[in-house]
Amino acid sequence: MNLGGWLLLERFITPYLFAITDCTIRGEFRVFPGQVDAAPDSSAYAFNQNSSIAWEGTGCNPILPYPVDEWTLASAFPNKTLARAYLERHWDNFVTKRDLELIKQSGRRTFACH
Repeated sequence: MNLGGWLLLERFITPYLFAITDCTIRGEFRVFPGQVDAAPDSSAYAFNQNSSIAWEGTGCNPILPYPVDEWTLASAFPNKTLARAYLERHWDNFVTKRDLELIKQSGRRTFACH
C-alpha cells in the first residue's frame, strides 16, 4: 500500500497541483477540465466548468516555470497563508477517511518502510 503524493507532494503523481496560475496564487483554487492530468471530475477538488481546455479564456496565466517540488510550489505563493490553504485542500481530499477505512479493511497487517 502506498499513499505517495498525499503528505509529501510529488509532481509525477499529482501534476495538476503544480500547474498553477496567477489566479491560484491569489487564492482562486480551481482545477480545469483538460488541465495537465487534472483530478477526475468526481473528485473533491473544485472544478471550473466554464473552461473546456485548461485555463484558456479565464484570465488566469500559468506561473512558469511550473514548480517542481513542494518547496517551489509553496514558494510560488507570496501569501504563505494561501499557500498553506492550497496544500491543506490537497491533504484533506487526496486521501480521505474512507480511503483509510478501506485500507484497514483490506486486512494487511505487515508494513514495510523504505
